[in-house]
Amino acid sequence: MTWCPERFPNPKEMCDTLHHKLHVKVMASIWPTVGDDSELARELDAKKLRFEPLHWITKKARVYDAYSEEGRSIYFKHMKKGLLDVGVDAMWMDGTEVETRSSCKRPQDMVRDIKENGINAMGDFTRYLNSYSLMTTRGCYEGQRATANKRVLTLTRSAWAGQQRYAALPWSGDTTASWQCLKDQIAGGLSASLSGLPYWTQDTGGFFLKWVLREKNKEYQELLARWNQFGIFNPVYRWHSSGVDREPWRFRESAPEMYDSYRKAAELRYQLLPYIYSLAWQTTVTGAPMTRPVVMDFPGSKGAKDEQTAFLFGPALLTQPVTRPMYHDDAKLPASLIPAEALAPGVRTEYFADTRLKRIVSNCVEPNIDFSWPGPPLVEWPQGLENGENFSCRVTGVLTVPEAGEYRIGITGDSGFRLKFGKRMVINEWRNNTLRTVTTALLLKKDEKLPFEIEYCHSTGPRTLQMVWKTPSMLLKERAEKQDIDNRETTHLPEGADWYDFWSDRFLSGGTEAVTECTLDRFPLFVRAGSILPLGPADLKYATEKPGAPLEIRIYAGADATFEWYEDDNETYDYERGLRATAAFAWDDAAKCLRIGKRQGSFPGMIAERDFRAILIGKDSKRQEQSVRYRGEEVSIQFNKGK
Repeated sequence: MTWCPERFPNPKEMCDTLHHKLHVKVMASIWPTVGDDSELARELDAKKLRFEPLHWITKKARVYDAYSEEGRSIYFKHMKKGLLDVGVDAMWMDGTEVETRSSCKRPQDMVRDIKENGINAMGDFTRYLNSYSLMTTRGCYEGQRATANKRVLTLTRSAWAGQQRYAALPWSGDTTASWQCLKDQIAGGLSASLSGLPYWTQDTGGFFLKWVLREKNKEYQELLARWNQFGIFNPVYRWHSSGVDREPWRFRESAPEMYDSYRKAAELRYQLLPYIYSLAWQTTVTGAPMTRPVVMDFPGSKGAKDEQTAFLFGPALLTQPVTRPMYHDDAKLPASLIPAEALAPGVRTEYFADTRLKRIVSNCVEPNIDFSWPGPPLVEWPQGLENGENFSCRVTGVLTVPEAGEYRIGITGDSGFRLKFGKRMVINEWRNNTLRTVTTALLLKKDEKLPFEIEYCHSTGPRTLQMVWKTPSMLLKERAEKQDIDNRETTHLPEGADWYDFWSDRFLSGGTEAVTECTLDRFPLFVRAGSILPLGPADLKYATEKPGAPLEIRIYAGADATFEWYEDDNETYDYERGLRATAAFAWDDAAKCLRIGKRQGSFPGMIAERDFRAILIGKDSKRQEQSVRYRGEEVSIQFNKGK
């Protein structure tokens, strides 16, 4: 809970600048592993409130006992003094699984680590482990509630039942970017909502990247665009990555069509903030999640129990993120990763503590050749290596040829690499270089056993090594494929309601299949008929930049509708004391009348008067528009019944 004086000579001044000049909130990453050389460690050790195993990253830190009320109190005291009191707004409590001697990659290591932790204040760690995140976030929450009126927010890598009561927001961990992983994140997030955790998030775009050319890869850029379109409908919208330059602005010049997609999705999220903040109030009052599977609202609808890519965002919106490449497909790249079954029973890897394959330090057997060695704090280094610089490795195995014909076989990697088949050197790129794929053509026989050897040397920078190929059938398919882009996505619209296409205002009957032509910035998004959808400005630099901006109130005809608009000070717990304001919107579909009720409640800083632009969208896709100045008193807006 301390600041490096060389990097942060005046943390309070830095936080003040971020808050008042840049309008940025500050979140600090902290771990339950406490460094041995810290004041916090000494105070915890005096009460025997740290466990014996050393954490694998630094070998100088130990996990504190969050099951102990005294342990939580000591931990929070140092958090408050070192971080909160100088202006940090929120905590990022990483590693809350917890992990100690390893990063929990292998089951046998996890069992060993759990047992070595021994006994905590609640009991044996073999019985009380997964609830650790609940306990440490409890200490963070209770400490802040007892000492301040500012709202608590804690991001945590693990979750446990009931953790939402401590303002703890779990994310799904350090995922790897792929189209399948995007599908998994959708299913996982919806499962979190069903389990009673209304707030969750994930790494938009995936955390790790193993794509050729990384962020410059066109298919990855398209994946990021689609993942981003899922991310804006998460309860909390968030990007997070490791070692990849993927901030959206970086694509403005190099990939303008992708940049345009990223930006438009973010602007839609900003537009939806009045809707989202009102949904958050309903979550507080009723527990209902914003992001939820179709089965929660339409239990009898076709596919409601099975479809895990289409979902609801509040009562009004239905979306279905695109989960496949449409415009850029990496199948057209020179090679694809060789599957593990072709290398069975695995490959032997020898590691050397130099770049010349001289000083061997360890060896192991891996299922396939797919290495990235991102290093701490993410994975363990191979045994015998202290870090990821100035090392080399030799990989040997036997490739089983699945079919006869011409293959393209090679290496994707950075730094230097060589590939031999038997005694024949087929690739020799023994020099430092950027990530690239180098392949060679080979004519092979079916069921042939082909011994190979790969050598790799690395000095500094990113570390990637993959063995790749194209089989004869893959090459034949690529030559034969000359088809147009299929950018259509079909969405089943739940029975029990009618719907509108958000982009075109086209009316659609429930129980039908809707087809969306998906450009890079457009995806399936529908609004339930009989909805009131409040929208704010899109051109915001931060959420509260324009508190008095006019609101667009969209009414989608076809059924009666209600919506409770909610406001407060956005910062404190004063809403618990009644310092908040609501206004009830009601749409009478037969009378074509929108009634905005009398404002209930108030709070300091509330905008007393506001302009509403009410837009009625009819089944004929035509729009009617009226404006009104809302001063907190009941007002009605009458639309033309004949349209």
